[in-house]
Amino acid sequence: MKTNKNKISAENNLIKSIKLAMSNYYSHRIRENVARALESKRKKGEWFSFPPFGYKYIIGDDKKKTLAVEQKASETVKKIFSLYSSGSFSVQQIHQKIALEHPEISQSKINNILKNTFYTGLNTSRKDGAYQYKYPAIITRSIFNQCQKIRQGLSTTDDLQCKAK
Repeated sequence: MKTNKNKISAENNLIKSIKLAMSNYYSHRIRENVARALESKRKKGEWFSFPPFGYKYIIGDDKKKTLAVEQKASETVKKIFSLYSSGSFSVQQIHQKIALEHPEISQSKINNILKNTFYTGLNTSRKDGAYQYKYPAIITRSIFNQCQKIRQGLSTTDDLQCKAK
């Protein structure tokens, strides 16, 4: 009787091991398929996430979603970059100016906007480096680069004061 119980237990363990191996295989296949699809979109210059502030999804003539510039929000993005690139405004001061019109924009969102190369029509992937998007840029690379120079001069404290101040 004891050997029969051990045999059933051994069979159950074998079946569990096979099921686990099959589920791992399936999981890896899904991961590979997703990575391949994202790589394909990246090579085509397509965006595959929520649109950054200043852009919106629209349905194109081909019935596919594509990004378009959202006029009012893109003007706000330009204003953020313009104020910051002057070197006269901190992120906190820009937030105070923008908050009346766009209360949903926090200081951290302004920081993220200022770091996001998407607004120049370029994106950077850790794995693949820089690549060009097919969507219109909102700002020039020179303004973006000016902002990055100012950002690099920031103190590491939480108040994010401009170096020029």
